[in-house]
Amino acid sequence: MEQFLGYPLDQLALKYSAVSLDSFIARFPAPALVIETDEKNMLPRTFDTHEGTVLTSGNAPNAPGSGTQFAQFLKKSDRNAMADKITVGRSNNNDVLIVHSSVSKFHSYFFFKNESWLLADMGSTNGTFVNGVQVFEGSPAGVKTGVVIRLGGVAAYFFTPKGLFDYLGIYKRMRGLKWSG
Repeated sequence: MEQFLGYPLDQLALKYSAVSLDSFIARFPAPALVIETDEKNMLPRTFDTHEGTVLTSGNAPNAPGSGTQFAQFLKKSDRNAMADKITVGRSNNNDVLIVHSSVSKFHSYFFFKNESWLLADMGSTNGTFVNGVQVFEGSPAGVKTGVVIRLGGVAAYFFTPKGLFDYLGIYKRMRGLKWSG
C-alpha cells in the first residue's frame, strides 16, 4: 500500500501507538495531509516521491470511513527550487504529488511563517479551499490541525505532528485496531 498513497493510517496507528509524543515527533517532525480513498477511485498512474509514495485519490476524508486513510508528510524534496515552499501538485517535480485530474500540475504550496503554517494557491484551475473558503493566489490562509483542505476535487485533513499523534490514537480506538505481530 505504501508505494501508492503514503503511510497507511492503520499501520501508523499500530506501530506508533505505544511511543511517547516526543518519540513520535522525533520520527515525524513534519505536518501531514490525511486523505481517504478506496481501491475503485485510485488512478492507475503513480510516481515515486521522496517518501516513495504518491497520493491518487479524490475522495473526501471521512474520519474514519469506509475507505483507507493515508498520511503524506509535508516535507521538502530536492525536486524544486523553491526552498521555503512545500509545493503540491500533479507534476512529479512537486514536493507532494497528488495524481488526480482535478489537481493542477503546480496547484498550491505550504510554508511556515511567524510560528504558523500557511497554504497558498498557485493559480490552480480548480481552486484551493480551507474549510470551504477559497484561497486565492497571493492571499494565503492559515492552516491548523483538523482543517479540511480541498485541492480541486481532492480533500484532506491537515495535521501538525502533535495533532496527527492524537488523531492516530482516536483512529486506532474507532477502528478497533489491535497489534497482531
